Amino acid sequence: MFITRAPLLVDLAYVVTLSAPVVTFWGVRLVRAGRLEAHRRVQIVMVIVAVVAVLLLEGQIRLSGGSGALLQGSRYAGTSALRWVAGVHIGGAVLTYLLWIWLMIVSLKQWRVTLPGSFSQTHRRMGWIVWAGLVFTAVSATGVYVMGFVL
Repeated sequence: MFITRAPLLVDLAYVVTLSAPVVTFWGVRLVRAGRLEAHRRVQIVMVIVAVVAVLLLEGQIRLSGGSGALLQGSRYAGTSALRWVAGVHIGGAVLTYLLWIWLMIVSLKQWRVTLPGSFSQTHRRMGWIVWAGLVFTAVSATGVYVMGFVL
C-alpha cells in the first residue's frame, strides 16, 4: 500500500488506527446534530473494524515469526528505543480498546433505557477518554510504523 517495508496487513491496521479518532469524532458530530441512531451505528462499525484490524495484525505478527522477524529490515530492530515506543503504544492501545469495548457494551445495554438519559453524562465523559486514547494510539502507532517500516 505505502512505499515501506510493511506487509499489507500492517498497512491496513495502521490506516484503521489513523482513521479511528477521525471517524469517532465524526460520530460525536452526529450526536450534536441529533442523529443518535447514526452515531450508534458509526461507533459500532468502527469498534468492530478496529478490533478485526488488530486481530489481523496480531495474526500477521505471529505468522511472520514474531515482531522481531517482522521488523528485521529496520535500523531500529532490536533496539531499546523501538521496544520502548512499541511498549508504550501497545499499553495505551490495549487500555483504550478495552475501555472502548466496555463503553460500547454498556451503551448498547443502556440504549433507550438510560441512554439518552441518566447514563448520558458518563457515556459522554468516557467517550472523550476513549477518543483521547485513540488519538494517543494513532500517534504512537505512527512512531512504531516509522521506526519499524520506514527508517
